[in-house]
Amino acid sequence: MKKLVWIVGVLALTVMAAGPARAHFGMVIPSDQMVMQGEDTNITVDFMFWHPFEGHGMELVKPAKAAVVVNGKQVNLLPALQSTKKQGHQTWRAHYITGLGGPESMPSI
Repeated sequence: MKKLVWIVGVLALTVMAAGPARAHFGMVIPSDQMVMQGEDTNITVDFMFWHPFEGHGMELVKPAKAAVVVNGKQVNLLPALQSTKKQGHQTWRAHYITGLGGPESMPSI
C-alpha cells in the first residue's frame, strides 16, 4: 500500500510540475477554401511555422512540396513560392489563379 501511495504521489507531482504545452504548427492558409463560379479566382496560399494561440512564429525554410488540388489534379506551387516575412519571421506565399493551368502562367504579384 505504501508503494502505491508513493507511485501516485510521484505521478501527481510530475503532472503538477509539468508546464503548459507550447506548440508551433506548420500552417498552410489559403485565402479561400473553395472557389465557386463567379468568385475571384486569384488564390493566395500562405505557408508559416507559427504558434496561432500566442500570435508568434519561427523561421520556416522553403517547403519541399507545395501544391493545390483542382478537380482532383495536384498542381505544383513550388515555382510560385515567394519569400515573405510576418512579424520578422520567414514565411512563404504563393499566388494561384484557377483555370490558368498553374502558377507558372500567373503574373507576378
